[in-house]
Parts: sequence; structure tokens; C-alpha cells
Amino acid sequence: MTDHRHWLELAALRPTFSPSPAEATDLDAHLATCEACSREGAALRADLAHVARLEVPAPTEDLRARIRAAAIAGDVGSGSWNLATIAVIGLLAAALVGATLGVGAFLSRPDEPLTQLDANDPAVAAIEGKRIRWETEVVRLGADSVTIDANGKSLHAETPNMKIHSDPGSLTSWSLEVTWLEENLEQRLNFYFNADRTSWWIEGVQVYDNVRPNPDWASFPRGPHFRTPLGQPFSGDIDMAGRGRAGPVRLRIDGAVLAVAPQPSFVEPPGGGIVLDSDPFLPGGPLRCSGILQLSPREAEAALQAFGYRLSWRFVYSTGPNMGYSEKRLKAPPVGFISETAIGSDGELVVFVEDPARPMGPAAPFPADCPPPSPG
Repeated sequence: MTDHRHWLELAALRPTFSPSPAEATDLDAHLATCEACSREGAALRADLAHVARLEVPAPTEDLRARIRAAAIAGDVGSGSWNLATIAVIGLLAAALVGATLGVGAFLSRPDEPLTQLDANDPAVAAIEGKRIRWETEVVRLGADSVTIDANGKSLHAETPNMKIHSDPGSLTSWSLEVTWLEENLEQRLNFYFNADRTSWWIEGVQVYDNVRPNPDWASFPRGPHFRTPLGQPFSGDIDMAGRGRAGPVRLRIDGAVLAVAPQPSFVEPPGGGIVLDSDPFLPGGPLRCSGILQLSPREAEAALQAFGYRLSWRFVYSTGPNMGYSEKRLKAPPVGFISETAIGSDGELVVFVEDPARPMGPAAPFPADCPPPSPG
């Protein structure tokens, strides 16, 4: 039987306390196939990092000074900083406050929808009994039938070979995007959602017009459509009229049940995170020479959380020559390498991680204008 606790303990303590080479090989193999241990090990390391940011009154000023110096210090700019420093900070801080911390005790908000769907709600449960079910991390739609009347054809979107995707967006905007092949043409249906403090609704609708050889978007009136209280699903028929290049386009979804779970656009430390106005990895930035971008995504996540940044992640992969796709995530991907960073609209640090099997670009190089990083 697999001893998950053994591997979790090794994952949590690494890299401060290194396992033997053979054990390290076995650990990496286990973490590659066990999402739970990989996630919880990263959470434990992040806990230690977050403890380093505590300001707790204590009689031992020397100890407090050591913690503060290690947390903010000058090693970041010199290129010699590494994750072992964070773990030592955490252990010192734990000794200072005399506390034992559990997994996730100082983690930022979990990677889950902020508005949870009630599985016991009869309308939500009804989705499982529908002939058509489209589900993403933020939208669940069930229906008895879907009909799109466009360019003299009725399309029914019933093929099992459908691509169903959402842009998770934020707590106030997100999407549901469906692509399939019908009538020997690519067909698409997009819903764009908005929300405020009390309700959510469909703000925009797009459907392909079925005009050969290159279908394009039909236009529909802007919302709000089907305004629904937050936390509740919409139930009923969706019937909307639009116009394409060949004339009227009609979208009908009979017996629809539409449930949504909007997500925040970023994760931040408890009590709020630093709002950035410039990228800290640019020349002259505080993390320029830190070496964080050369770490694995999850090690980088623990480090960046320790510095108090708001974080959002993008998992990037190539779909063809000079073409690719970016999936937004609230937590660091478990695989891949970091290629670049940017600043989001809410002052969050956006970190791009390339799919190692189909990358769009190369790994972020260690800056040439920085001192070489210290070994170890």
C-alpha cells in the first residue's frame, strides 16, 4: 500500500532537508502521479513561507530581527536567495509564536469557486438527467434540446465531439464557449456572463451563422438576459433572435438549467496582497535577480506568496505554428516551466507556465545583468 504520509513529509520538507538521491527519485515519481501529495506538500511549504510574514510581539528582539532580515533581505537582490531560506524563516517564526500549523493554515483563498453550487438544489440536480450537459469549472448547463436555426438549416449540437470551455474571468464576468462540427462546418456557441453584488445574467450571446465556406458570428441584442439571484440557477427555456449574414438566426435551448460559480481573478495572502504597478522581474525590480522564475511553478508560487503578491497563473500550450492557447488558473500548474510574467488589471502578478509537451516559448532565462546565482 502506498505510504502517502511518508511522501508528503518528504515533499513538505524539501528542499530545506534533502532526501537521499534514491529517495528523491522515488519522491519525484510519486508526486508526478499523486495530485494530493503534490498539492499538500506545496501547501505545507507555503505555510512556512507565510509564517515568515507574521509580526508577532515577542521579548526576543534578536530572533525577530533575524526573521525580518531573512524575509525581506538583501539576498533577493544578490541572486543567492533560494527556497531553503523561506523554510528556515518559517521554522524560526514557528518557534517564535510557539505554534504548530496545519496544512493550509496560512494559505491564500482555495482554488475553488467562491459561489458554491448547492448539489441538493433540485434544479442543479436536474442537470444530471438532461440529454445535453455542458460543464466547465464555472458553468453547468443542462438542456432537453439545443436548436440553432441559421441559413436555412437547423443545427442541434448533439455530437459527442464537442469542445466545451470557459474563460473563468472573475467574480463579475466569465464565459461558456462551445465548439463542434455539424453540416460539415465548424459551429460555435458562446455565452458571456456578468454579475453584480446581487445577481448574475447573460450579457452577450454569439452563434455562428452557418454561412459557407467560412461561418461567422451572428449578432444578438446585448443583455442583461435571464437575470438570476446569485447562488441560484436559472431554469426555463432560452429563446433568442439574432441576425447573420444570410438573414435571421434563432437560438432555442428548451428545458435549460443553467448554474454558475464565478471565481475570483487572483489569489492573495490573508489580509490582502500587494497591488503592483510594475513587474517586479523587470530591470531594477525587487525580484529581478531572485531566480524565482527558474524554479518549478509550485516552488515559485510558494516563494511569491511569501512576498505577499496577488497571483494569477496562465497555462500556455501551442495548437499549431505561431498559434496557442492560454488557460487561466488560480493555482500554479503542477507541470511545466515559467516563461514570462505580466501585471493584471487588479495589480496581480500574472505568471505564464508553458506546457512542456507543447510549449509556445522558451523558459525564462536567468537575467544576464544579474550576478550568477549561488549553488544549492
